[in-house]
Amino acid sequence: MKTSLPVILLLAAALSSCQTLDSNGATRHEKTAALAAHLAAWQPDLLVNQFAQPRTVQLLSNPTLDPANRRLDAASTGQATLLTPDGYALTAAHVLQAGPVSVLRLRSPRPGQLALTSAGPVFFSPGKPERPTRLAIADLEALPIRLVHRFRGTDLALVKLPLNTAHTFQLADAPPPPGSTLFSYGSNLSGNSSAGETLHLSRARSLSPAASLWHLDTSIPLQKGDSGGPVMDASGTLVGIVSRGRTDLLANRITSTVAVGISPSTLRKLIDADRLNP
Repeated sequence: MKTSLPVILLLAAALSSCQTLDSNGATRHEKTAALAAHLAAWQPDLLVNQFAQPRTVQLLSNPTLDPANRRLDAASTGQATLLTPDGYALTAAHVLQAGPVSVLRLRSPRPGQLALTSAGPVFFSPGKPERPTRLAIADLEALPIRLVHRFRGTDLALVKLPLNTAHTFQLADAPPPPGSTLFSYGSNLSGNSSAGETLHLSRARSLSPAASLWHLDTSIPLQKGDSGGPVMDASGTLVGIVSRGRTDLLANRITSTVAVGISPSTLRKLIDADRLNP
């Protein structure tokens, strides 16, 4: 089934990290400042936001569309990071815990990008990106995603989204060493892109099936809604998925962001098997 390109949403209800935190995440200014401090290392021709946005989809838990009152509600939100043109993606497993998870699309799909703004839903045409078209809630529908595999013992899940896209991430074969510059893409509400460095690398254990998987402690600033989003190296290669924040309890502040990465060979086997038995 074909749909429009990945849906990018602006929602006030954003998902917290695994630790239930209210206001101790990074501010928009802190995320922007961290990005600016590392931006010289970014290699792709596109800006970080422009590169990551079409490769990232917003996930909604228990979404409710109310066309009569022009309302869209969701219990929580997170991100899915696209791996294949037919909609296989990675996300943080805790994003799936708040209830049935869906993505939004236009009822009459067409090429372009859907976004929800403070002024309501809009659609950006590839030919006229500077002239977004206003949409009604009645133009949208929520489609459920499917869990393919949850990696036991870590906050990572492989999911299948009901969409096709030309934009996907390439996965790294190995984790970045400490000191590497990293970039992230979060929810639109939380300020989109940011950057930081690898602080510490650790390996996960007791996975089924056997997988090459790593945990990264990073200095990337974190806000609610960023969970499941991509962490990239300076070339745009996917090195991890945003999982949670580590918190200084005395300061009540998130001091580092944990990302989970996995080898492409492990995912290829799971995706190939699922395509044969969807």
